[in-house]
Amino acid sequence: MNNQFPTRNLKPGILLALVLGLGLLAVAGCSEDGPVSVTANPAENGYLDNAFAKAADKSVTIHRQDGSIIPGDLVTVESLGKSLTFYPYTTTELDEKPVAPVNLVFAGEVDPVQIRSALLSLDGDRTAFGFPAAYPFDQVWTDALGGSVEAAWVDGEGWVGSVIQLTIGNYETLRFHLRLYRTGQDGWTLGNVEFEVMIPGTADHQVLHWELAEQVVIADLVRSGLLDADVPMLSTGPINQVGGFGEIPAEIYNLLPDELTAMIGTPTPVDGPVLIPSDGEATILNLAQVAPLVSGEFTNSITISYDQYVPRPFCSSGPYDYLYVTGPVQFDVWVDVDENGNYRYRSSYDGTLQAVPVDIMTGQPIGEPFFAEVGDRQRGSLNERGAYVASRIQRLTRELEGTQKLFDDLYTREGGLKRYRMFTRCFDAEELMEF
Repeated sequence: MNNQFPTRNLKPGILLALVLGLGLLAVAGCSEDGPVSVTANPAENGYLDNAFAKAADKSVTIHRQDGSIIPGDLVTVESLGKSLTFYPYTTTELDEKPVAPVNLVFAGEVDPVQIRSALLSLDGDRTAFGFPAAYPFDQVWTDALGGSVEAAWVDGEGWVGSVIQLTIGNYETLRFHLRLYRTGQDGWTLGNVEFEVMIPGTADHQVLHWELAEQVVIADLVRSGLLDADVPMLSTGPINQVGGFGEIPAEIYNLLPDELTAMIGTPTPVDGPVLIPSDGEATILNLAQVAPLVSGEFTNSITISYDQYVPRPFCSSGPYDYLYVTGPVQFDVWVDVDENGNYRYRSSYDGTLQAVPVDIMTGQPIGEPFFAEVGDRQRGSLNERGAYVASRIQRLTRELEGTQKLFDDLYTREGGLKRYRMFTRCFDAEELMEF
């Protein structure tokens, strides 16, 4: 395989310019001293079930999915004599609300632990494929810190979760973020990958490009030497939205340097959101060989400080309901892969923030400060006997008018339970539900 590979040719200074131009957050602390402390499996956690039971007792509407929804617009792809039918988007609610396009399909020797090993074994030199020797293009793959659990739908198995997530680059700046979905169908794994930036003053990310991220993964699988010699890759043809999927808000887009907006294709300034580039096609990568297993324990921990105006994330009174939020959020991850390839992970974030209601037109306070607690617990495993992933997201604000809460619970098990449930409970001065 030669190196004449169709990647976008970026100047080495682009990423440095982006980091400086956005004024991205400094990390308040970083540690790799030990595994994170994570509670028991959220799907089996009694107190979580109790929270939903209390909400039901108070006639709070609970949004539920039992995994039985079969999305429309299914697609079928073929490679090396086999076929796979699936929904070409991922979701967070086991329904047809797309979150990201599926832009990678792996065929052949494609257990997600094997793909993880293949990518983690590579160095960061991608210059032969047109990528600059600059951050984050010169970084190596690691197990992901942060990142929501998403799910894909596959014929024969139904909903499958993103047990394994990998990244290139730091959480707190720019990074590539890959999620892998074992399909339960022999010889197939799905993936979606994105190029994203952390939004200044927050701990949240904004996707900038689907295509660029896809090209990086393709280049790395070529570098791995594991692709089939005769048919290394194929295009699926159009399977999801052509021309762009999702949007970059104008207030973020207008902060990007010219080099990056030129790559995205829309000059600044803009008055409205910009489509995130996507050609609507996925690449099928045919892996004919298995990489040596990368086993062992990986841990990481960082603390990021909020200092930003943000729309009220739930129980909002309208588009002008904004808060000024400050305070730290700690992110932790622990991954273990044993000598037999059994994969386990735990991940969390926690923070107690101070929020002040503000008039977004003037930036002036219009209410009393209050505390907001945020938390997420994830847990999963993947081995030859099966796979599961669980995510529990919690938000709680303690305001003068009362308490507001959001609970979000996602669980998928290969060949077993698949569930999503969520409720919000707005101003209520009665006894708080425990976190």
